[in-house]
Amino acid sequence: MQKTPFQLGEERVVDPFSSGTAMLLADVWDLLHNDLDGETLEWMRYNILRRMLIPLREYYDEQWWSRSYESNWCGVCAGNSGCASILVVLDES
Repeated sequence: MQKTPFQLGEERVVDPFSSGTAMLLADVWDLLHNDLDGETLEWMRYNILRRMLIPLREYYDEQWWSRSYESNWCGVCAGNSGCASILVVLDES
């Protein structure tokens, strides 16, 4: 059974859309960090971790693009995850 994006559960696949969304959230986090309330910042951080960084760390070997360089997915996903990490994860005290 194929998992649709609307099913609740554990995320395992990182693709350009999920990594791009995480990068966008990280950019907004960085730009508006002082103007957003704590609940919004926590929601943003949670989604960045849950949708991209944790699946990338836990299931890296399952990502087809990590072993095949037939497209630009490796550069896009790795670049977005690196930037999101720098902007959000390294912002921790």
